[in-house]
Amino acid sequence: MIMSAPTIARRGMTWQEFLDLPDRPEYRGAELVDGELIVSSQSALHQQVASRLIVALITWTRDEPGRGEVTYELPVRIADDRGYRPDVMWYREDRCAPPGEPPAFEGPPTLAIEVLSPSTRRLDAVRKRADYARVGVQELWLIDSDAPEALIARQHDPTAARRSSTPCTSTGTAS
Repeated sequence: MIMSAPTIARRGMTWQEFLDLPDRPEYRGAELVDGELIVSSQSALHQQVASRLIVALITWTRDEPGRGEVTYELPVRIADDRGYRPDVMWYREDRCAPPGEPPAFEGPPTLAIEVLSPSTRRLDAVRKRADYARVGVQELWLIDSDAPEALIARQHDPTAARRSSTPCTSTGTAS
């Protein structure tokens, strides 16, 4: 599948209207940016990288108790007219529903991961980075599947970032 350029599917949308969108394939991965519903498709490589990261993080969380939960496609509210759906999210144990209860998460994810795509690279690397930090996401990984490398931004110092050239594989993550 070739990634298409993002399109504006609707203008003047609120956060609640965004949350109320029907669960249909055309809204998969949709994001709300300044009241505009932005819809784009993901390339096969994008999907493969995100899937491998999900598997690696789930494996890590299951290796020891207390390591939290991994999820994807949940919207993260930035403002009344803005919210994103990171490719992968990890929540610390204290932000997850207790064991035995239905999955639920409190607040923003501890870690958000965005796999960069050519058509959304600027939004992901600049605006989302600032927005995620502002709402309390403690760490953001921007994965460049073409390089392959990751830009890691940590909340304790939003201006600090480091690059990793360690390739991500299905059995590990970038260090």
